[in-house]
Amino acid sequence: MNEPVQDKTPKPAGLVPKNVQSWLVIGLAVLMVLIMWLTGGKKPQSAAKSTSPAAQPETPLEVNQTKINELQNRIEEFQRRQELLLALRADRQPRSVHFHRRIVQA
Repeated sequence: MNEPVQDKTPKPAGLVPKNVQSWLVIGLAVLMVLIMWLTGGKKPQSAAKSTSPAAQPETPLEVNQTKINELQNRIEEFQRRQELLLALRADRQPRSVHFHRRIVQA
């Protein structure tokens, strides 16, 4: 009865040793840092100078008086609609909320 206990169960297929997931994640993180280090070098100076705002002046938009008048009319129409909606909403709301709190004395 003093014999040592032996584990004779077969190991399942695909079983990996302990801490393999940790080493795999660390390896993946190191690989990602290495790739970022290799591809994220200094950018050439010519690319930085060509994107400066002083080098590329903005082109003005073509606007004529008819477009301006059309936009003004659209804005005025929108404002009229908004005022009409607000007036309709004001008519639907109760006049006063405090009627039920009045104390009637005889």
